[in-house]
Amino acid sequence: METSSLKIKKKNISLKYHSQVYDEIKKMTVYPQDIIFKGYSSFNVNFDYVSYSCFKEIIDNFLKMAGKDYYILDFWYNIYNYLGRVKPHKHRTNNPLYKDYPSKTGVFYYKKPEKSGNLIVEGEIIEVKENDMVVFDSNYIHESQSNMSNDVRIIFSINMMKNVTKAYNNLTNKWEMKILK
Repeated sequence: METSSLKIKKKNISLKYHSQVYDEIKKMTVYPQDIIFKGYSSFNVNFDYVSYSCFKEIIDNFLKMAGKDYYILDFWYNIYNYLGRVKPHKHRTNNPLYKDYPSKTGVFYYKKPEKSGNLIVEGEIIEVKENDMVVFDSNYIHESQSNMSNDVRIIFSINMMKNVTKAYNNLTNKWEMKILK
């Protein structure tokens, strides 16, 4: 389903490994991030999500929504406590080498209690519920409403780029982007 004049895709998915996702993220380390108010993130944590069936299921759904020849650049999760939210931002890289490659960002609402806030993309409120997956252009400025529930909101996010992937270079001990076509 596309919403409004913005190119935003949204669908509700059912996870086969829903409980395993929670079991795995409980074991992981999360950190505060400047962009997150009253919450934590696994962004920049070196973890091979793809090797776990429970995360691969989420990633595969994102890639299917993005379209042909899109690849993962980043995948992580955020936890928002009471009043927690993500501040306005966008995900598009400023590296001129990749300016001609389309990129998309996705958000999956793994745990979304009532009153835990919606997604705002380019100033437009996108109403979301638990198990909703939303994909949009990485140039769009987006944020979330504050979590007004007494329970945590947990989301997974992804950055994807057409014909560009990211791989770990064991010689430099760094992640590097690589153009495929």
